[in-house]
Amino acid sequence: MKTTGEPCLEHYKNNKKHHFHFLGCLCLCLALSTSSPAAKAEGSTSRQDDIQEMRTLATSVTANVLVYFNLINGTPYDIGNGEAYRRDMSHLLKLSRQLGHGPITEQAQLLGTAIADLENLPQSGTEARSALPAYARWLPPVIDAHAQFDSSLSALYDSLAPTSEIRRALHDLSHDIGHLLLDYQRASFPYLSTVWLPDDQAIVALNASLEHRFAALSAQDARLAQALEGPVRNYHFVRQRLLTPGPGPGQWAPNAVERYLMRAMQALDAEARH
Repeated sequence: MKTTGEPCLEHYKNNKKHHFHFLGCLCLCLALSTSSPAAKAEGSTSRQDDIQEMRTLATSVTANVLVYFNLINGTPYDIGNGEAYRRDMSHLLKLSRQLGHGPITEQAQLLGTAIADLENLPQSGTEARSALPAYARWLPPVIDAHAQFDSSLSALYDSLAPTSEIRRALHDLSHDIGHLLLDYQRASFPYLSTVWLPDDQAIVALNASLEHRFAALSAQDARLAQALEGPVRNYHFVRQRLLTPGPGPGQWAPNAVERYLMRAMQALDAEARH
């Protein structure tokens, strides 16, 4: 048999539970409001790094495609380049889904479709020489899809809240080196050079800008200067190729330019995440 005090005790316990639940929610809200600026900054930083990784991957995909199918001035159908563009495209599609931005995901898929369509191209030197018009059909869509994708990624990057100036500077260096890389690959490709003509003055100006920015960043901090030694060395190793490219057999080096500039870009991206 219950005493008259038992209902009162039960009511007290229920009220106590609600009281502590309210306090817990209040503390959580206060904590979130207090840490919100830092959390937002951290989220923006992480998102910038992710977008930059996607820009670099998209450049790698396109550059390796152009090296792989370059019959005249490269070493065509090299298994390493073929594996690289397929692997990086797969990873890029995964990252685009993780980013959770619909238009970016759609454009990554368009680039992926253009890459998949390359199976229509000859896959050996013997086949290629009997089907040269195929290159004019299947390669331009890859370049166009990359340009649109890169532009959208850059617009999304610029829309994020500013974070570290050094991080942004490193990302910009990497991205601009990527532009030089693709300009060189298009110019060295016999079936594309008449469609995409390199702007020699723009290349010279961009090189001067890169040199200035490398020097300015190195002067800011001794540790950063040491970290930049590798990217600068890789860039300088092929810089003259960028400034004074072919024409002429043996004067182009698309494989070497892709290898050393991609190393520089990846090292800059890694330092930005540091």
